[in-house]
Amino acid sequence: MFVRFLFSVLWFVYCETLQDNFVQIDLRDGRVSGFSPYISFVEPPRPGRSGTCSQQVVLKIDFSSKYHGAKIFLDYNEPPRLWTLDISDSPTGDGYGGDNGTTSNMAETQIHNKQLRVYGNLLPGHMDASSNGGLLITTIDDFVKKGSRTKIDISDERIEWKSGKHKDFIESKFLYTLSGQQPTYGLMDYNVYIGLNRVVAGNFRSGSGLCRVSISLYSLPEPSEI
Repeated sequence: MFVRFLFSVLWFVYCETLQDNFVQIDLRDGRVSGFSPYISFVEPPRPGRSGTCSQQVVLKIDFSSKYHGAKIFLDYNEPPRLWTLDISDSPTGDGYGGDNGTTSNMAETQIHNKQLRVYGNLLPGHMDASSNGGLLITTIDDFVKKGSRTKIDISDERIEWKSGKHKDFIESKFLYTLSGQQPTYGLMDYNVYIGLNRVVAGNFRSGSGLCRVSISLYSLPEPSEI
């Protein structure tokens, strides 16, 4: 009897842990499953302008507590068109590394059409990481297509990705600042914002083709399986 009771308690704790760190969003109809108090909706699912997979969402992930990284799984069941993903260190991230001057700690990752781009922040020395004389760190062409299942992993000063033959990572102090790094302007925080089928700042840059997104939070150290 005691063993059965202990198993029940452990199973309950395990289930509670699962419910604490996982959210899935279907961008065909806006359905949401899973729950995490560390993942909130800035903009709940709303119909897009065209296409079956065009629901638009903006999320905020809070890394100030027990979770230090997020694995983001992207399912493209339709051809990617225009802006399908925007991961921003700023609540006003609007693509191409810009946020209208909100914070110096603004780093950004975007998928526009088939291309992935990673932009760095404006902390001192950021030009050392530049690939174009500006904020761009790296570009990958043909990163996604119809049928792609892509994985992007973000944590403090690090990003990893895998999509088809594309598999790599970058570690840099000019990426996401999730451990309380002091900005040269703007407010210090531990948040990352994610725009799905749009940029974070608004639907003036939007897209379609991203059909389902799953986000799994984890605590460091987390062995990479990308």
